[in-house]
Amino acid sequence: MPSIILAVSHLKQTLLDDIGYTAWANQTLLAVCAKLTTEELSRDLGASHEGLLNTLRHIYYAERVWLRRLKADALPPLVEIGDQRLFADAAPEPVLDELARRWPEVWQGMCEWLNQSRDDLLTGRMRTMLPNGGEFLITRADYHQALG
Repeated sequence: MPSIILAVSHLKQTLLDDIGYTAWANQTLLAVCAKLTTEELSRDLGASHEGLLNTLRHIYYAERVWLRRLKADALPPLVEIGDQRLFADAAPEPVLDELARRWPEVWQGMCEWLNQSRDDLLTGRMRTMLPNGGEFLITRADYHQALG
């Protein structure tokens, strides 16, 4: 009996590999951070999101909201895309173990979305509105790679 070989396009495989790498890197960061004290995790390091835990939350929130946007096939106006207040969890925000528990669902969701997507969908463009009212187009594949 002939074996069935499922063909995965180069684009889709590249994006799946990117998700796998991102998941591995974030899991590595979570494992290292799990050895730190609460004070070390929340210490203000003078970075854009202050400390390590807030930076990890920001990355988690961004990946989660981009997954929602890809599934909905819709982008908000560009001025809203980077506004974390629009997609962060309400207080209390997740602590490190909660991030470690929740984050794999996002990576799994990305893989499922990609596996169900045709290449023409991945190379198709999504529209968003620029602050001046103009239109900005980005392919879903470029959009996804910007996340990693």
